[in-house]
Amino acid sequence: MMDAQTQNFSLSGASQRQSAIDLGGGNTFFACWRTDIVGVELLWTDQDQVTTNARSYQLSSPEMFMYDAGKLNDGFVVGGHLYNYPYLLKTDVNGDFQWLSWITDLAHNQDAVIAVLSNDTTFSLYTYPGGTYSNGIYRIEGSSAGTTYTGVEITTDSANFRIYDAIALADPTQHLLAGAGYHTAGSFNLKAVLMQVNDTGGVWMNLYDMDTTTSNIQDAMAVAAASGGGYLCAGTFTSGSAFSGFVFKVDATGDLIWARRYAIPGTSLQLTAVIELPNGDILAAGLDNSFTGRILHLDAAGGILWQGRFAAGGGYPSYEDGFFYTDLGDLKLNAPHWLIGFDPDGKACGYDDVFDVVTTALTPQVTPIEMTNSSFVPAIASTTHTDLTPSMTWALACTYNSIGETHAAGTISAHPVPTSGMVFLGEAGQVLTTERVMVRDLAGSVLYDGPYARGIDLTGLKGGCYVIQRTGSFQRALVVKE
Repeated sequence: MMDAQTQNFSLSGASQRQSAIDLGGGNTFFACWRTDIVGVELLWTDQDQVTTNARSYQLSSPEMFMYDAGKLNDGFVVGGHLYNYPYLLKTDVNGDFQWLSWITDLAHNQDAVIAVLSNDTTFSLYTYPGGTYSNGIYRIEGSSAGTTYTGVEITTDSANFRIYDAIALADPTQHLLAGAGYHTAGSFNLKAVLMQVNDTGGVWMNLYDMDTTTSNIQDAMAVAAASGGGYLCAGTFTSGSAFSGFVFKVDATGDLIWARRYAIPGTSLQLTAVIELPNGDILAAGLDNSFTGRILHLDAAGGILWQGRFAAGGGYPSYEDGFFYTDLGDLKLNAPHWLIGFDPDGKACGYDDVFDVVTTALTPQVTPIEMTNSSFVPAIASTTHTDLTPSMTWALACTYNSIGETHAAGTISAHPVPTSGMVFLGEAGQVLTTERVMVRDLAGSVLYDGPYARGIDLTGLKGGCYVIQRTGSFQRALVVKE
């Protein structure tokens, strides 16, 4: 048996968002966008989320956003939008200021740094076109000295697009980007975008139209590596004032494996973060119409195993840093004002069970987009800042304790398998007769939701595979009906 404990922490102060970087040994670095000071506050915390170091910098323009941060061998680099230009702020390992620079000569309305991917002494950044879309973006390479930059301009003649998220692949010079775009020859009907980029430019780019039957906006907000060399992508449909979420999986070359929509009938759901668990399950996070956080625990094919609503309230706005694993194997969700800890089964404190999200399969139309790569050298200009006194702190919000079973995490035995009728879970007495269980098909549809009684009768179901879940936990069993 193994005890597992996770904790949630809330962040004080007027932070619009924060980026989190695991420093090892339970220590974490946070770059926080302070809207009250028009600047950035940097926090270092230990394994108990106690602040061990902090710096605060007011930047030189009232129009300022922070989008991402990266760790170098000799410090940290933070990127975003400052006045009319993308900016980069560099500090040493202790957070002491080293330089602040604008990138001043970009085309395609690119006025922000949306992603920073670091690698020892160098970093790659990707640009963002403010509140619009364009036919090109930039990948720019820099070093900790901040004096020498190279770059590649990536353009297309057939689509306008923008990027929201980027991850490094096994080769750190290779990146996968997620965003939204539309065909320039058609109407403004945004589709999800995935593109792979290396240090010479774009490798491949696809538009994924999740729903060809209606006119809607589809934003791919987050991307994560998946088993087998593929990727998971989470995002949001917008149709008028209604929202629903989607998750889809592709292989290493962007070919579609599966896709599903997640909706709350009569209201809204957005998905903005996704990650694969070690057992192949998936967590997707976002917010509902009241801007309250939602979590979906999915199986490997996107079927819903459990869903929760953040009891503390507080939304996860579109630009969040998302899920990350620490070097100790702990899973965290970094959302504005919150750091949420999950156990190995994907459970956390602060969530109430809900049952209002439904899922349906999607058959996206996938369109490859041709790209042109052109090398260039960006122009850099220095700008000023003001040192301020840090004031933000983390506070413990709740603690979750779980006790692992002797069986594999997240599973419970079922017998007999295959079955022609009755099926039973676990050892005698392990599941109470009054305990609520659910039976789903592999598409995630609920076929039974009620008490376990003295076993589950599958007599009326067609032959095939089904998932039985204990709703009070994440334990589930895969059964075969003859």
